Amino acid sequence: MPGAPAPAGWASAPPNQPAPPAPGHPTPTTGTPGGYGNQPPDGYAPPPGGGTPWFGSPQQAPPGAGGFGSPQQGAPVPGAPTGFDSSRGAPGTSAPAGFGYPPPGAPPGYHNPSPIRTAPGEERLSLEKRQQLDLRKQAVAKVLLTKGAQGARARIVLVIDKTGSMTSLYRKGVLKRVVQRMIPVAIQLDDDGRLEPYLYANKFAALPPVTVDRADEWCDTFLHLSGKRGGIDYGRIGAVNNEIPIMREIMDTLDPAADPTLVLFFTDGGFHEKRKITALMREASTLPIFWQFIGLGRADYGILRALDTMDGRVVDNAGFFAVDDIDRTTDDNLYQRLLGEFPDWLIAARAAGILR
Repeated sequence: MPGAPAPAGWASAPPNQPAPPAPGHPTPTTGTPGGYGNQPPDGYAPPPGGGTPWFGSPQQAPPGAGGFGSPQQGAPVPGAPTGFDSSRGAPGTSAPAGFGYPPPGAPPGYHNPSPIRTAPGEERLSLEKRQQLDLRKQAVAKVLLTKGAQGARARIVLVIDKTGSMTSLYRKGVLKRVVQRMIPVAIQLDDDGRLEPYLYANKFAALPPVTVDRADEWCDTFLHLSGKRGGIDYGRIGAVNNEIPIMREIMDTLDPAADPTLVLFFTDGGFHEKRKITALMREASTLPIFWQFIGLGRADYGILRALDTMDGRVVDNAGFFAVDDIDRTTDDNLYQRLLGEFPDWLIAARAAGILR
């Protein structure tokens, strides 16, 4: 909301040094300690087509907002069955054997699923990219089917570590490939098929959604460790670990009436605030949110390895696994590990009254 104070840890360009927005992207709003709230500093222009700027704001973009990666929802889908809700994606042409409707007693958040969902913009991809995307969506759908979660819906939040120890992974393009591999998860689970991304170190930045047709452009614009790009001052995000602000921000943006949230949290470790993180995870166990932490490379993951045995929680609300080289991990294996615990949490959260 205009004039609202910025959340703890929010990073943006200094008010007297606004970074120009990337071509074709909406203008960022800022939340600086100086009291700017979500009002843009002098020198920023409104996004193309008018409307309220939302880029970089901790608040989610309004539905149908103009600017970067905003898909149009609700358009008729050629060949769709009677009563098909296009805002949930058009059905694909193939599906894993046996894929169907949720079983009796399915956890909350389920809807009548299309076997393989389609997000707005897929038709603009090259044939090669569409074929790869279809294979990945089928792999995700297969995991959900195996876990009895084929109709599940969830808000998908992507958190990416940008601390200094991640430099090599950024330079090698590993994070770009990670983003591309997470898009099929969003298409199969999220109502709008988009990823809601954040970068974090000792502070954090909320970024525009990642959409299937502009993922490459998004990665080129926003996956950086330093400088000012796309209206983001990467220097102000910092380079050392502090997970508390970004975790708190995600918890504070939950909508109890909406679908549950699945957080895909990519990091190379370095979590030092064991006591604070433990307290936060216990608090979060009462909320409709599941945290899936993914370790990139060999590192000391500390508290993350203890998540499965952490006591004092209403339900087990987090999972963790690490991979030495995620590029060498097959899609099937990655999605099996990524989505292995989320369906179990849906059932437990329903039983505990966390989900309605």
